[in-house]
Amino acid sequence: MKAVPTRFPVPAAALRHTRLPVLAAVGVLLAHDAVFAAQYGLGPARDTALARTTHEYWPAFLALTLLAAAAGGGAAIAGVLMLQRRLSGLPGITDPGRPSWASEAGRLWPKLLAVVTVAFTIQENIEHVTAGHALPGLWVLSAPHYPLAIPVLVIVTGLLAAVGGWFRWRRETLTRLLHAARAAAAGRHRRVLRAPQGRWSLVAALVAHRWTLLRQDAGRAPPHASAA
Repeated sequence: MKAVPTRFPVPAAALRHTRLPVLAAVGVLLAHDAVFAAQYGLGPARDTALARTTHEYWPAFLALTLLAAAAGGGAAIAGVLMLQRRLSGLPGITDPGRPSWASEAGRLWPKLLAVVTVAFTIQENIEHVTAGHALPGLWVLSAPHYPLAIPVLVIVTGLLAAVGGWFRWRRETLTRLLHAARAAAAGRHRRVLRAPQGRWSLVAALVAHRWTLLRQDAGRAPPHASAA
């Protein structure tokens, strides 16, 4: 029988603390390009709109974001796969109740939307000021150049929250199942220790029988010498 692990391979605390920053960075990257693409398409008009503000930093930001996304996504995928391998071949696992994927994504979405919206606003303001334009402030979310900014931010962060929520939900589900398997294995081990095993079951039966005979002789007078 396959041994049940007592330690789990998923760095849950590390993934929990890095999930929001990584998803937010990806969200800013995707939302920035999606806002311009939704407004201007993917042709020369988009390039002209991007040229109005400074984007010299964009290649470096793109590379760092993709690197963080690859590291975070790789760690999440590796953790889920390791948990699934450890669960394979474990008999008698009862599901103790799974967390809801929808509720997990729903908890993540508002926080992700707030972080990405603030980051996108700051980013666009810095780009405008660096290019010599007036500070737009919150108008980047509704100005004529960005009329679709808010819908795009909602859609992009919703999709990312669904992805991030799925990995969290899947990891929590597998972890619960492993805990249930470990508890079931501990219960079986305790029952095995209490039950007599193999040849010792015969010894236990003989000892119990001898004790019964002794109790039946209790209180009787000793036999006469002639009887001996």
